[in-house]
Amino acid sequence: MEMEPTGTNVTANYCLAYGSPCWCNAMYSLTCVGSIGNILTGAVILQTPELRNKPLFVYLTCLATVDQMILILLSLGCLPFRDFHPVTQCVLKISILWLNDIMNYVEMGIIFLLTIERFFLITNPLRIRHLCTQRRALRNVLVITVVIAMLTAVRIFAIEECQTFFPGNVPKLKVIIFTTYCSFHNLVSLSVLTISILIIYKLHQHRNIERSMRSTAIKHQTDVLLLATALMFVLLNWPLHVNDVIMAYEWLSANDVTLSKDPEVREILFIISKVNNCINFYMYTLTGHMFRDGLKQLMQRGSSKERRKSSQYYIGLRMDMLEVEHSASTRSTSGLSC
Repeated sequence: MEMEPTGTNVTANYCLAYGSPCWCNAMYSLTCVGSIGNILTGAVILQTPELRNKPLFVYLTCLATVDQMILILLSLGCLPFRDFHPVTQCVLKISILWLNDIMNYVEMGIIFLLTIERFFLITNPLRIRHLCTQRRALRNVLVITVVIAMLTAVRIFAIEECQTFFPGNVPKLKVIIFTTYCSFHNLVSLSVLTISILIIYKLHQHRNIERSMRSTAIKHQTDVLLLATALMFVLLNWPLHVNDVIMAYEWLSANDVTLSKDPEVREILFIISKVNNCINFYMYTLTGHMFRDGLKQLMQRGSSKERRKSSQYYIGLRMDMLEVEHSASTRSTSGLSC
C-alpha cells in the first residue's frame, strides 16, 4: 500500500519521492521485469495439465495475476493527476488506489491460504486431500476478493482529490487506514512465517521417518517451491511494514500526518517490497521441479510449432515449384505435338 504524500511533503525534493521521475522509472522497470515472469507463469501452468489440475498451482496462477495488477497500478500512479479535471482526478484516484488496496490484501490472503493449506496437507493428508480441489481454490480466492473489496471501500473517503465530493477528516482517516493495513500485514507475515517454520519441522520429521524406513514413497515435490514463495514474501515485505507501524505511531503521537523522519528510507523499502511481485516466476523455476518441466514442455511446444510452420512453408513452396514445372512440361509437350 503506497501512501501518497500529504501537506508539506507533496513536493519532496529527494530522488525517490513518490511520483518523482526516479520513483516512476523504478516502477516502470519492475513492471517490465515482472510482466515477463507473471505472463510466463500463467502460460506454463495453463498449458501443463499436471500443473493446471493442482490446487496449489491454481493459487499461484491467481497470485501471478494479482502481482501483475499491482505492478500495472503502480505504474499508473505516475500519471500527472494534477493536470486533470477535478472530477477526473477523483475517479482515477479512487480506481487506482482502491484496486491497489484490494490487490495487496488479496496477495496476502493467497499467501496465507497457500501456507495453511500446505500445513494441513502435511499433517493430515488423508483427511484434507479431498478438500483441496481446483474448484475450492478458485472459490476461496473469489470470496476473499469480494470481501476485501467491500471492506476497503472506505478508501474513497481518504483521497484528497475527492475531498470536495466526500468531505471529512481526510488526514485522520488516512492514518487509520494506513495503520490498519500495516497491522494486518504484520499479522499475516507473522502467521506465514510461523506456519512455514512448522512446515519445515514437519518435513524434517517425515524425512527422518523415510530414512528410518529406507523408503522414498513420500515425496514433497512442491514444498520447497511453496516455502520459497512464502518466506520471500515475508523477507521482502516485513521491513517496510515494521517501518510503517513505527511511522503510524509517530503520526498518532504527534497528531501530524506530515511527520516522517526518513521518507527516503521508506520509499526504498517500498520498492524492495515490490520486487516480490516480480521474482516469483524465477523462484518457481529455481525451486520447483514440476514447474521447470512445465516450462520445458512449453518451450518445446513453441519450437515444434515453429518447425512445423517452417516445414509446411517449404512443402508448400516445393509443391508450387512442381506445379510450375508440370505446367511448363505440359505446354512444351502440346507444342511438339502440334
